[in-house]
Amino acid sequence: MGQPYSVGRGGPMTSACLTDANYRIEVVRTYERFVEIGPQWRDICEDAGASLFQSHAWIGAWAGAATDGDARDLRVVVAWRGDRIDAVAPFAIRRTCGLRILQWAAQGYSDYCDAVLRPGAAPSLLAQMWRALEKSCAFDFAVLTDVRPGACIGVLSERAGGFLQAYHREATCSRVLSDAPTGAAWFDAHPKKFRQNYRRGLAVLEENARVTFRLLAPDEPLAPALARLCELKRLRLGEAAAHSSLFAQKGSATLNALVGAMAREGALRVFVIERDNEIIAISVNFEYRGELFAYLTAFDPAFARGSPGMALMINYIKWAIDHGLKSIDLLRGDEAFKRRVATHSITLRSLCHGRTASGRLLLAGAAIYRRLRYRAPDDDAAPAPCEGLQSRPQDANPVENNSSGTESS
Repeated sequence: MGQPYSVGRGGPMTSACLTDANYRIEVVRTYERFVEIGPQWRDICEDAGASLFQSHAWIGAWAGAATDGDARDLRVVVAWRGDRIDAVAPFAIRRTCGLRILQWAAQGYSDYCDAVLRPGAAPSLLAQMWRALEKSCAFDFAVLTDVRPGACIGVLSERAGGFLQAYHREATCSRVLSDAPTGAAWFDAHPKKFRQNYRRGLAVLEENARVTFRLLAPDEPLAPALARLCELKRLRLGEAAAHSSLFAQKGSATLNALVGAMAREGALRVFVIERDNEIIAISVNFEYRGELFAYLTAFDPAFARGSPGMALMINYIKWAIDHGLKSIDLLRGDEAFKRRVATHSITLRSLCHGRTASGRLLLAGAAIYRRLRYRAPDDDAAPAPCEGLQSRPQDANPVENNSSGTESS
């Protein structure tokens, strides 16, 4: 391996590069360099069929919106073979309580996190990239969340003979897979009670009012809809939303950046239910590689008796099927309302690694604390000592329940 060297235009080091016979490993630290490698990043994502959440547009939107009070300290590891990228692992450093924590870039804003490996590239390349990362930058420990079964980063996990240990945080993602010829056929295939509950809720919403479901037009201003989304989230979630970086009172630069990036990519699909032209439910979705991703949903609690959130979900699933999309990903969250429509679910796991003595000590202490203090299954969500070190924005999913004509978290 060669030694790290600067590729910046003077001043402090902006990237660290290490070279071996086959690959040049670069650790990108600046937003400017991140932008420069955009074409090659998009090429590998297209070739590998990578997730929306690993796309250059998504991570770039997050990295460029550094006004929410959290620094975007990039550590993006790139494996170059000639002038093309064969692997990319998007990381970032977060500093808190005097500790340096390595995590995924856009972690907490992304429902699926992973590295991207070009087909034909050896999975062992990721281990080489990790070694380059550890040589070129300092961090105390890593916590990498929301890893799908079969993810590329899995080759570095202990169960695959690697060094990344299992971390306690897990999440469930649900999706609807349907071969129904139309949205109406999908809906009609559900039990009678399900269909009756939907129609009863719709009747409640239509009392003395005109109710419409629609997809916002591509040229329609986004600002009013996003402002209404944040307002409804704050109404629904109270203080938790008020302190969230996504739904802050003055609006979130990150939310605007992510949604704006998806709009420019042609992937944005914003669905609303309006009652006398006022939005009472809204869902920010993305159409990507033949799937619809339900990223953010909110509804007006004043109309909870009519279940507007459930009605909105049913309608955008019908819309997706009518437009040839056979997969509707409801993303993170094991809420009951998702289970009513989901046909498949997966468990996302998390991985961790202590690099320094303080990092290893903290992770070990957290594991012992959880084993001793929270053994009962009902206490699984209780916080361990390092839980607060991984502050996350409010989960980007609906918080609804339609069990008895009301919706609750």
